[in-house]
Amino acid sequence: TWMAGAEFKIREGRMQVAKPGKPKFVREANHITFSAKEALRLGKKVFYVTNVGAFQLTSQGLQLIGIMPGIDLKRDILQACPAQVLLPGGAVPVVDGSILTGNGFRLEWPG
Repeated sequence: TWMAGAEFKIREGRMQVAKPGKPKFVREANHITFSAKEALRLGKKVFYVTNVGAFQLTSQGLQLIGIMPGIDLKRDILQACPAQVLLPGGAVPVVDGSILTGNGFRLEWPG
């Protein structure tokens, strides 16, 4: 999840932060079980998928690559996260609402 102790609700196909919690993305970690920096150095792609959106770690930092419908970019992500979140040029793509409701959702494996 995006925040420890938070409560999220799905209403009419939109994600809502019903009760904010403590952000899990921080500037510095006390304990590391997976080194994303090392994975990047080895040429791996690193993604973090949460209930507010999807992020990709790049050489410049953490970039938001998709936002859940109903999530307020400024309030629910940028102001709630102590780590710097990079935004793509232009608007952040909104994730298809079917992933929240299941209506019309289809999981396909490429290839």
